[in-house]
Amino acid sequence: LVVADHGAGVEEDLVPKLFTRFARSHAYGAGGTGLGLYISRNLLEAQDGEIIYARSQTGSRFTVRLPEAGGVQ
Repeated sequence: LVVADHGAGVEEDLVPKLFTRFARSHAYGAGGTGLGLYISRNLLEAQDGEIIYARSQTGSRFTVRLPEAGGVQ
């Protein structure tokens, strides 16, 4: 799954800590707790998945990968 936007993107100094607890961008005001990407990463990793951030020419791009379901009936 890929989610992309056409916004300003993530500030360069925030990228290394983007998926850590309480990491917030200050470009959009004081909204948010900085927990959404942290929780998302932990939930995905608990299921052997991953979430990856990449800057695109027109904003941000997040790729979510989960293992293929096997043996589910």
